[in-house]
Amino acid sequence: MARLHFRSNVRKDDIDEALRLMDSCRSTIISETVQVNGKSEGIEVDAKQYDPTSDIFKIIKGLFRKYKTSTLKMSLVEKEVRTNGFAELELEICLTDYINACALEYDAEKKEISYLA
Repeated sequence: MARLHFRSNVRKDDIDEALRLMDSCRSTIISETVQVNGKSEGIEVDAKQYDPTSDIFKIIKGLFRKYKTSTLKMSLVEKEVRTNGFAELELEICLTDYINACALEYDAEKKEISYLA
């Protein structure tokens, strides 16, 4: 969004909009149309039913609030995410998405994450 407005820095609402657009894209991908006997039949899956990326990010944001910090140890995040029934791959996808959206960042050794928004 910052580029659309010709700004040199990114604001929190730019990140929120980018995350909203990512969720919208996921919803579109999950909602498919298939051909049955030559007719288009829509198969609708409620993307809000199971969205591990958003759910994991809520857990991570909760940890930042709980500990009143902007930096968390990855070991704590991994433990909390596993405790809530998510797989390591789901955590990696979540972190990649939110790092690409400039909401989170790793330290140099990937032992801590920081909340940027």
